[in-house]
Amino acid sequence: MEPAQFELAGVNFGARPVVVLRATETDGRDLASRSSNSIRVNADSTHFVAQERPQLVIAATRLVVDAVRDGAALPACDQTPLPSAGGICE
Repeated sequence: MEPAQFELAGVNFGARPVVVLRATETDGRDLASRSSNSIRVNADSTHFVAQERPQLVIAATRLVVDAVRDGAALPACDQTPLPSAGGICE
């Protein structure tokens, strides 16, 4: 059986809020560039971001949910809880 293809390849998110939590070994620019309403954050972790930086994942999830509920744009990264949760704004 062949592995499933990455299903987000080529998807454009328009202005939907997107927070990209990137592992140290990855770039994340491609995914962040698919939305005009995105934040890219270095999680300073391996690919196990949820295990290594759970508070960062929670903060990012809350930002996206709040932006969707309010119909608002994401604030600048440095104006969010992401840095205090361990993220490095890019």
